[in-house]
Amino acid sequence: MAGIGEAGEKVAPFQVLIEGRVEKSEHIKSQREDSEGFFRTIVVKPSSDNYSYPLTFAVCGSAPLAPVHQDVSVVCNLKPRNKYNAGQTFYNAQLWLVEEESSF
Repeated sequence: MAGIGEAGEKVAPFQVLIEGRVEKSEHIKSQREDSEGFFRTIVVKPSSDNYSYPLTFAVCGSAPLAPVHQDVSVVCNLKPRNKYNAGQTFYNAQLWLVEEESSF
């Protein structure tokens, strides 16, 4: 079932609305020669009270989301990224900005 983002955007299954302030952006080089890599932007949402940690998200995309200290509201695709280490599987998720399809 699809939801509605704060700005009225439709959020499809396996998508999430991320809101917060840009803390930093960094370029990640690709190991593939046919790709220029991608940008990872760290977005922080303040905690709801003095006893909680702020929410921190890493959003990947073809460019930085915004300048540092700017507030953003973006829709991201939720993509699985499974890691295997010492016989154990770790199930993680990555957030990729919803933009035109490209291969990173």
